[in-house]
Amino acid sequence: MIGSVSTTRLTAGPVRIGTWNLAGRWSSAHVDLLAAQDCDVWLLTEVRADTALPGYCPHVTRAQTARGRHWAGVFSRSPLTPLPDPHVASAAPSSTA
Repeated sequence: MIGSVSTTRLTAGPVRIGTWNLAGRWSSAHVDLLAAQDCDVWLLTEVRADTALPGYCPHVTRAQTARGRHWAGVFSRSPLTPLPDPHVASAAPSSTA
């Protein structure tokens, strides 16, 4: 399962966005590092199937770079409505806020 669903909505104002190529790696140290950055949205690449960020709503590409590794993922504190991937290496969520 990928991620966990958040019920938190972003308010008007600045949005902190982080990006990282995970290179197919994931551990509790990754969770701690990402949480410490306090980003509202994470844009991740080479996302493992077991990637989970507590408090974030995930959307990952359907296509995979390798078995169990998605091309990209968007993890947002605001709920997302996933849209069809516009390209095999992209994820296209739409905010419902």
